[in-house]
Amino acid sequence: MSNTSTVTPYESETESNTTTGTTKVDLFSWLADTDEDRAVDQRAREDRNGQLSKDLARKHAVPAPPVMSIELHMKTTETLLKSVNNAGYKVVREVPSRNTDLLVLQGLRGDRVIVEQTRGGGVRMHAAHSRSGIDAIIRRHTLDRAVEHLAKAGLQVTRKELSNGEIQLLARGTASGSKEELHAQIRKDGSSILDVVDGRGPGCEDIVKGYAEATNGQVTVTHRKDDYYRLPEKKRTRETRAK
Repeated sequence: MSNTSTVTPYESETESNTTTGTTKVDLFSWLADTDEDRAVDQRAREDRNGQLSKDLARKHAVPAPPVMSIELHMKTTETLLKSVNNAGYKVVREVPSRNTDLLVLQGLRGDRVIVEQTRGGGVRMHAAHSRSGIDAIIRRHTLDRAVEHLAKAGLQVTRKELSNGEIQLLARGTASGSKEELHAQIRKDGSSILDVVDGRGPGCEDIVKGYAEATNGQVTVTHRKDDYYRLPEKKRTRETRAK
């Protein structure tokens, strides 16, 4: 192997990183998908609007709505929304505002996820209770974009879904005598571990960079193997002749 790299689609993860004009209570109201959620949302709104007496508010303390917000390493939602249906979700509501545009997505089991596109350029996703819906959509986005990118590069791609929810991709060159391969392990959260096999020199980094750009990710870790430091065959031949 020439190098192994980790590619992540995320910038940061917080409990509530909302934009101006979009409160945690607002997000939770759009995400509420159970009777218990809706009751919490109603109490939170009444408390915010001052409709609960102080005694009642102390007796029934309103818990902070359990909203998780995650910032993605992408500037627009264009490619992400192409993968929403493939992940089993659909858009059920649009919420435009002054600084952001929000789309409420709903899965087959009724769970909801919000995709937020900031007008300044940036994408966040929000979910209540669990990030499983976010992970499912991002994993599908990574898979769709990776397969499309590798196929356009002229590589033959095979895919295998594992019992733990991860997906393995194997991409091979179709040219005669080509030995270079890319092994990609797409994790449940949509991040990837890449192994470039039989690649030499900076070409390995180009392969990883191309994959990261195609999946709207960023390379966080790279370990170079021995093959990386060997010259590609054509370049070594030219240098030998020059001597």
